[in-house]
Amino acid sequence: MTDLAGLLLGGAALLLHAALMVAAAPLVEAWIAPETIPVTHPARWPERIMRPYRALGALLARETIRSGNASPLAVAAPLLAVSLTLVAACLVPSFAVGLLDAPLADLLLVLGLLAGAQATLLLAAADDGLASSGLEAVGQMVNLILAVPGGIVAVLTLSLLAGGTGLDQILAVPHGGAGLAACCALGLAAIAATGRRSILSQGWSGADLALLRVQDGLQMLVWIDLIGGLALPGMLAAARSGPLGWLEGLLFWALRLALGTLLLRTVGASLTSLSSRRRLAGLSLLVAALAPVLLLAGRAPA
Repeated sequence: MTDLAGLLLGGAALLLHAALMVAAAPLVEAWIAPETIPVTHPARWPERIMRPYRALGALLARETIRSGNASPLAVAAPLLAVSLTLVAACLVPSFAVGLLDAPLADLLLVLGLLAGAQATLLLAAADDGLASSGLEAVGQMVNLILAVPGGIVAVLTLSLLAGGTGLDQILAVPHGGAGLAACCALGLAAIAATGRRSILSQGWSGADLALLRVQDGLQMLVWIDLIGGLALPGMLAAARSGPLGWLEGLLFWALRLALGTLLLRTVGASLTSLSSRRRLAGLSLLVAALAPVLLLAGRAPA
């Protein structure tokens, strides 16, 4: 296959990946946090699937109300957060590796984009003048800071295994016990850092709230794709394999998506307080500290 054909396939796979991520974000957000969309009567599956998109359309049709003394950060926060998360979503492969933007897909960059989006929303929530959302924003910011060390140790372990922090580079090597521990630590840190979604319903309305719901779904999708891809890298197709080769990757992606949303919904329902997520952040650091120990033990001479 020529380089030009490989670039075209990589670009087509990237466009398909980005379209799937944006299209699936409202559905994932509604599945993980069903309380954001009230159900007034039992509905069949087609109606359940279309309800999140109709809810977004209804929000976009409403007037966006902002506080008269809102800072520029509070006004720009929804668009800025969804933009940062969308860039991260385009960098993390869903069904195939070797996308056109693979040289830019660095694990540290992805985590930095997600942390930046989360910090932007929390700072804006603390700025809106409401005591309840401000206190919750401060608590979630503390959880975000506490989750960083475990995530960094996990990334360092994965980079030692792969020889770099490039996502495609990390996904191409077998991880073993050390890599599995690092993936678990990264997942625990993600759950601790993302916080509760109830903050989205306070101080936001109209198009701003619609953007925040899309951002929340994209964020969950990125974590599902990232942790699922790191834990089961063999389930990703190659972008150069073409549309027929992508089908297998799409099927495995749908499976990872279903399992990931079920897991996040179950875990989210059990973690109802900031203190419980704070303990989860500490657990992520302990698991992350175990990963390099397993790595060194595996490389020790017999």
